[in-house]
Amino acid sequence: MFRSLVTLTTLIGVLSTSSIFAFCDSITSYCSDFFSYSNCSSSCYQCLELDVGWRRDSLKWKLNDLKSDYVSGKVKDHILFKDINSYTISGQAKWVSYGYYIRISGEYGLTDKGRAHEHFKINSPFLYYPIGIETSNPIKRNSEMYDIDAAVGYPLAFCNCRLSVIPLIGFSFHRQHLRVKTPENSSSSSSYSYFDYSSSEFFEDHSSSSFFVSQSDPIVGSPSSDPFSSPSDPKIASALGLENSHRTDMYRFTWYGFYLGADMAFALDPCWTLFWNTEFHFFDNCHRKRKSWTGVYFVDDYHEKGFAYGFNNLVGANWHLYNCWYATAVVDFNWWKAHSKHDELHWKKVGAKVGVINSF
Repeated sequence: MFRSLVTLTTLIGVLSTSSIFAFCDSITSYCSDFFSYSNCSSSCYQCLELDVGWRRDSLKWKLNDLKSDYVSGKVKDHILFKDINSYTISGQAKWVSYGYYIRISGEYGLTDKGRAHEHFKINSPFLYYPIGIETSNPIKRNSEMYDIDAAVGYPLAFCNCRLSVIPLIGFSFHRQHLRVKTPENSSSSSSYSYFDYSSSEFFEDHSSSSFFVSQSDPIVGSPSSDPFSSPSDPKIASALGLENSHRTDMYRFTWYGFYLGADMAFALDPCWTLFWNTEFHFFDNCHRKRKSWTGVYFVDDYHEKGFAYGFNNLVGANWHLYNCWYATAVVDFNWWKAHSKHDELHWKKVGAKVGVINSF
């Protein structure tokens, strides 16, 4: 689906930003004067936009050879947050003049569904054998998505003001705050698999016999003698069956930094305008943090900050309704990646929204 929407973005993507060049013959004298060729240097123009929409996010987080200086153990944990559907509300404000362009926008979303597929593997001298656990748990409804963006640029007009190209420098902030519902016991609707890796090298893919940890305690000695059990012990997540009384794991991913981009727009006729906004992020930051209940504290309280890069693309069309009112339809696509020494995170997003714009 991501690939098809990228193709759609490429096909439609002629040029960007909203209603600055969408005009109709029936528009009021103010609006028509603004868009006329003789008024390319008009003093100042503002517009406000309100949208509702839908988005789908996917995050793939890989923690490789995670360990602590104070713990005898090593963990490999891969989580795929898949098909996170959200309903969104967003707004945007713009100020345009001959010598400047300012755009501020924000979006807030609440999730409707999604799943977290986790492959958790641990090896330790305090275990009789290395253990691998696979789970698939639902993402709780009303987990949250945030996006904030601000940019400034210099507008350039071509083709008798029908074409606008605005180079930009901006700052963006994105956050996904996910809450994953974990079961009270292995008889719940979530799927679990447990594997014994004692017969081959740790963390290699191979076929192995399965067992249920809850039926055979894999921990050597008492949990209190095991360094990786503190302070998130609760019997080390029910002897690494990951059964716990908390029932909610929390994950927070935050992306922020400056970018270079462009907003472009082209007036097809007196009523229709196509636009395309693009942002390129090179040296941004990504902060990832989790609060889970595996019983391995350096995993449960893991947080890391590192460099990130990616791009945001938005393409759509505006249609003049009446006077200085417009309808808008938008499709957007994001692709980001962040990594550090022991972890790697990929984020993809596609979305669609419709709204209204008022210019004044």
